[in-house]
Amino acid sequence: MISGFNWFLLNVVSKFSVKEAIGFGWGEFKAQWKILVPVWVTVIVVNLGLSAWQENINQALWWAVSLVALLSAAFSLVATLGTTKISLLIARGERANYMEVFAQWRLVLKYLAAQIVVGLITLVGFILLIIPGVIFATRLQFVVYALVDKNMGVLEAVRYSWKITSGQVWRLMVFGFAVTLVILLGLLALGIGVVVAVGVTTVASAHVYDQLSK
Repeated sequence: MISGFNWFLLNVVSKFSVKEAIGFGWGEFKAQWKILVPVWVTVIVVNLGLSAWQENINQALWWAVSLVALLSAAFSLVATLGTTKISLLIARGERANYMEVFAQWRLVLKYLAAQIVVGLITLVGFILLIIPGVIFATRLQFVVYALVDKNMGVLEAVRYSWKITSGQVWRLMVFGFAVTLVILLGLLALGIGVVVAVGVTTVASAHVYDQLSK
């Protein structure tokens, strides 16, 4: 049973400010745009290129369609791990470099397994009248950070994300809404606006993870 002091630490001290997190993301983006812009331009362009390639392949060539789909999925996994690492480094004031976006490839299978576990847990939540699914997804959003940051096992990372988000669900939902709003504004701006939006929000998310981890 959790003590009163530990409850206070989990529900008061460890809370973060949504406004401060987004502001932090914006400030760090302005300071580190020389790293973040090339990284996100690469990720977006490669993803768009692979999608266009897949759509233009003759569907009768099932093996070619499958191969491009596999390449697209693999790149998406590697890029997610890499951008998570870069965002964490920037959020902590540490040096990040462009090649880090590809450097976490060894965690791909572990991350894929984690996605399956989180997906199943979230699916069960949605079956239980939707709201539990939203809560589960909110509390397990930092699994990838635990994998990259602490090299945890899959189930250990799931438990860690669940632990650090205790008492933070509503605030994290508001943060998620703010992130979505920033992304939508970036989409409206087109081009560089999308790059700015994802750069700001990923660093902001890494900052939130870092705050909750403390």
